[in-house]
Amino acid sequence: MSITYTKPFHAATVDYREYLKTTAFLTDDEFELLKMFYGFSSSNGSHPGISNENDARLRRFITTALCLSYLYKIEMNQ
Repeated sequence: MSITYTKPFHAATVDYREYLKTTAFLTDDEFELLKMFYGFSSSNGSHPGISNENDARLRRFITTALCLSYLYKIEMNQ
């Protein structure tokens, strides 16, 4: 699979998850995962005192795993 990236014309108004889906970088399942994770991450917030230490640690681990997964995906498609 070859992935072509183009910069959106008005980057400030682009839904980046939707953009990554329409450029075939994200599969439908990955799109839904990011959408659900964003909702989970936003429910308690990431600011000190809003979420407990375990929630913050879980969000950090999931974010790290997702980032590594997508970096690997980019590397494999070059």
